[in-house]
Amino acid sequence: GTQQSFTTSQVGAPTTVAATEISNSSFTANWETEEGATSYILEISTSPNFITENYADDLFISEYIEGSSNNKYIEIYNGTGEDVDLDNYNLRIYYNGNSSYGTSISLTGTLANGEVIVYSHFNAEVHGAVPTIATYDINFNGDDAIELYNNSTGTPVDIFGEIGNDPGSGWNVGGNFTANYTLVRNADVMGGVTTSVAGFPSLGTEWTSYSTNTTSNLGSHDFDGGLISDIIEGYEEVE
Repeated sequence: GTQQSFTTSQVGAPTTVAATEISNSSFTANWETEEGATSYILEISTSPNFITENYADDLFISEYIEGSSNNKYIEIYNGTGEDVDLDNYNLRIYYNGNSSYGTSISLTGTLANGEVIVYSHFNAEVHGAVPTIATYDINFNGDDAIELYNNSTGTPVDIFGEIGNDPGSGWNVGGNFTANYTLVRNADVMGGVTTSVAGFPSLGTEWTSYSTNTTSNLGSHDFDGGLISDIIEGYEEVE
């Protein structure tokens, strides 16, 4: 088709001037006009950078798969804003309501911010191109509690299930089941459960359930945290 070439005029950013008529609920914004500008866009934020940092305090479990046969997966997410040394962490499994863990898996390597690491049973089916760390120690059922433990602080950073309680075949809260299902952590969850709570109530509020052996979400995690726009509602790109 027809091609045309043209150069736009360079309009600079206006220079702000101190606000006037300031009260508890309003103010008058002022700026110096810029030659060539026909309109201006105003945005208001409580932050000088117009963004807020909202990161997780530590790692947390982002996906749990208790599928058929040996299809067992645990995905761990880093939303802390920094790379994390996994050598400081263990993944612990508490079997059949036992108050002491029966298996402890030492994590290794470095997990970059915004990335996940997936642990799977050694004989789990291979699903797509998602890399996993395969070990026979990832062997749990729906009634087993799982704990992500930070050795450097000596505290759990996430607990899946209720330690010391056997719920039968598994926990059932808010329509979510831990036996023979895939569970994905909701994007608005900012961190793990650090205290074992009776009945595992967070199962019904922090997780979304998928059918048995669903693995389409493995390998990444949607997270609402990070650098978030801090523009006051109703004052974004006001012309």
